[in-house]
Amino acid sequence: SDNAAALIFYYLALVSGVAAFILGIFGTAGLLFKRLSDEDLRSYTDPIDYFNLVGILFIFLTGLLFWIIEDRSFTTARSFVQGLIIFQPAAAGALMTANVVLSALFLAYMPFTRMMHYVAKYFTYHKVRWDDEPNKPGSGISTTSATAIAA
Repeated sequence: SDNAAALIFYYLALVSGVAAFILGIFGTAGLLFKRLSDEDLRSYTDPIDYFNLVGILFIFLTGLLFWIIEDRSFTTARSFVQGLIIFQPAAAGALMTANVVLSALFLAYMPFTRMMHYVAKYFTYHKVRWDDEPNKPGSGISTTSATAIAA
């Protein structure tokens, strides 16, 4: 039963990882193609938007190439992640290293781009618009509560 659960998890991780790489490549390439071919989109797409999409595309491509060329079972990737968790570095091939470095650079770069809107939108639109509570003094929503005014 433990072996069955481990085997199911193993194959789910394998299938979902490969599917993520393939779908990510098609999605990112599709967005690039749409922005390049649609004149309405092209007119307001900045060069930085193309840079961002190409960067994301390279992350997915290096991941897929890593799986195809270096590690069909994700054994190296599992060892690498385990090494991160237990603070014992594990060896990685060139493509996995490229994928990890590109992913880390992207995660460090993303907060300074317009791509953060998908996170910020939840905290602004959903909370502000959908909660729609009146902003009365002292209600907890107001930035200037009665205690702050008294102080």
